[in-house]
This record gives sequence, C-alpha cells and structure tokens, in this order.
Amino acid sequence: MRAAALTLVIVLLAFPYVYGYDTATAREALRADLAYLRNLVAEDGGVKLGPQNSLRAEALAGLVAARIHLGLGDVESLQVLNKLAGRVRSRVLAGDGLDIGFKTDMEVYENFATHVFTAQFLAAHYGLTKDAGSREAGLRVAESMEAGVGWSPLYSKGGFLILASAYALYSGGRPEAGDVMKAVEEFDQHFYDIADYSTRATFNLIQSLSMLSSLMRAANAAGVEPTTQLIALWTVHIDYVSNSTVVREAKDYYMAATALTALVDASENTHTSYSSKALEEALRLADILVSTYAVGDRLLQHPFPAAYVLLLDPAFPSERVFKEYAGRRVDMVDLTLPSNIARLRRLSDVSSLEKTLDLALEKAADVQSYYRFIPTGYTPSEEFVNRYLRVEFLSTVLAVERAPAARLRSNILQTILLTQPSFLFTVVLLVLFVVLNRVGVLMGG
Repeated sequence: MRAAALTLVIVLLAFPYVYGYDTATAREALRADLAYLRNLVAEDGGVKLGPQNSLRAEALAGLVAARIHLGLGDVESLQVLNKLAGRVRSRVLAGDGLDIGFKTDMEVYENFATHVFTAQFLAAHYGLTKDAGSREAGLRVAESMEAGVGWSPLYSKGGFLILASAYALYSGGRPEAGDVMKAVEEFDQHFYDIADYSTRATFNLIQSLSMLSSLMRAANAAGVEPTTQLIALWTVHIDYVSNSTVVREAKDYYMAATALTALVDASENTHTSYSSKALEEALRLADILVSTYAVGDRLLQHPFPAAYVLLLDPAFPSERVFKEYAGRRVDMVDLTLPSNIARLRRLSDVSSLEKTLDLALEKAADVQSYYRFIPTGYTPSEEFVNRYLRVEFLSTVLAVERAPAARLRSNILQTILLTQPSFLFTVVLLVLFVVLNRVGVLMGG
C-alpha cells in the first residue's frame, strides 16, 4: 500500500495535469480574463463595475474569480479570489450593501439579486478554500433569503452547503461531512416543501433535480447516507424531468438546455443504478439540441430569458429586469450545451457530440479579445457579461479534465498524512529529488 502510494506521488508530481485533449488555449483565455478582472478590482477589494459600492457587482466579480480559479487552480487567481471574498463577507457580516431579513425599505428586487449572487459567491469561495468566514457569512445570507422569500431547495442554508460541496467536488476535493449531514437533514425535514416547490412550475422541478442530484453526489463523497425518502424523491424527479422535456420549437430550447444540465447532474451519481436512466435521457436530449446548435462553423443563437443576461450586469437595475423585462427573451449563443458535453465525456461515449464542444471551445478561447455571445449593445457592461459567460464555460471544461488527477492527489496526500513519521520523511526526500530533477539541479539540465 505504501509503495503504491509513494509511486503515485512521484508520478503525479512529474505529470501534474492529465487532459483528454489540448486545453492550452482555454487556459490562456482564462489568464486573459484574470488580467481583465484584476483591472476591475480596487486595492480595497471593491470593483469598478456598476454603481459605486455595489455588493452585487463585487459578488459577480467574485464568481468570475472563483470560476477562473476552478479552471486554473493557480496562486494568482486565488489571490484575487481571496481579496474579493474578504471584502464581500465583511460587508455581509456588517449588513452593508444588502438588507438582511428583508426588513427595511431597500429596493426589494436589487436586494434579492444581491442576496442570490452573494450566496453563490460565498458558497464558491468556501467550497474551493474551506474558509470558515465565508461559510459563516454565506449561511447568514441564505438564512436571510429563507426569511425574506421562503424556503426552497436553492435559496436555503441547505442549498448553500450543497453548492459549496459541488465546488469542492469539481475542484478535486471533498465536501465536509458535517456540512453534507446538515444539508441531508434539512432537505429531509423539508421533503414536502420540495415536492410542493417542484409542482409549481417546470423550472422549479428542474431546479430541484439539480439540487437533489448534487446532494446525492456530495453525500456519497462524504460518506453520508441520504434518507430513503430523499432517494425516492430524487428518482421521481429524474422521471418527471425526462418525461416533461420536449423540443418542438425554438422557444423550447432554454428549458430543454436547463433540463439537460439537471440530467447531467443526476448522471454523475454513478454510485447509484438509477443514474443510468438519467444518463440515457441526457444523451438523448443533448443529441436533439446539438442538431440546432450550429451551421458549419457558425454558432447559432437561441432565445433565453432576458434575466439570464441582464442580472449578470450590475449596471442594469434589478427592478427593471423583474418588471420591464419579465417574460422577454434575448437571442444569444448557449454555452451550457458544450459545457454539458464536456461533463458527459467522463460518463459515456460522446463522439457524435464532440464536434459541438470543439467548435464552442474554438470560438470562446479567443485570447486577444472575447467572443460576443450576447447581442452588441444589449447591456451596459457587455464585455463583463461576455467574459462571465465564457469563464463559466471554459472553467467547467478545465475542471472536468483536471478533477480526476486532482482528486487522486488529494486521496494520496490524505493517505500519506496518516502514515508513520519515518515513512513520511522518506516520501518528502523522494519528492524533493523529483522536484530538483525537474528543474535540472541534479541532472544539470
């Protein structure tokens, strides 16, 4: 056991990343996005984006930093991420920039949007770094959403912990068992609330499936046993999403693309037999969507809810999004489909779909500038929104490719830390020799 672990340590240090295909251009594009983000971040962690001192702007910039770090895993992106996280969580704990509990006369739509993105960012930071301060601040925001808009699978303390666990898993780490246990207990307690929430609208149903799937995967990774009724609820959601998703005309595309994401989330629970049902449906749906995705080397636009784009721009008032643009659509290039194809590559043969992924990567990974996924002039901060969308896509591709090696390194490190000091000393010496050899000190290279 020790000899095998030692060998793997040396091999993994010699070959830190194992990619399924060339991702160098994608990494360069993310580095360009990191340089762009650095120029937006002030010394105090504030951002030059949207209204002055906008917490929504800082949280959105933080999400970009988190996704870049998820994709690159480097020190430079971590420094920017930590600076933004320190700023955001200190403002949350001081009640600065959002109305905790929705008790004051702060504009309710902006307050809600700020809550949503702040919780998402703090969950990402906590999942990637295990920073206890971000956990505390994030749970406070989640509790505030429960008080202000009611409990739901996504906008709740359990939802926050599940999202953080998902980031930990995609970065190659492990979720905290205590967090997963709390989330399982909360979701089990709200079993009937989840069922009620899912039956109100198809989008709610899809959202619930994604959250239940992420909870199942986190529970398996953390060694936590979900309750029988939660497992049953998860399988029922797979069936309902599969049976209710149709693509008959252009307006069906967005809902189908969202359903595909939820089915891929479910498919990643490979420790369960029912994940094969989700995988079968995901592959079927992906094949349908691919048929309308591009013509030759030109990516086609599809109708998405206007809020999908406009809420990503802090310069665009949330009140206008929810009132004036409610029900409106915007034609844009979808990046969720190629993201899901990248995830499906780890689960099944997707050779018939890979041309779509390759084409999207070619268009998105423009190091010199950025590809326009949304219509020019549609939103004030269109460069930020375009970069946000491509960072989300490219980081997913890179994280999926890097996660197995990262997870193996994490498991080996945990094994080493449990061994005797003498063995650990030997490992350190051998690793030192490997590193010195790579930099040419021992061999004179």
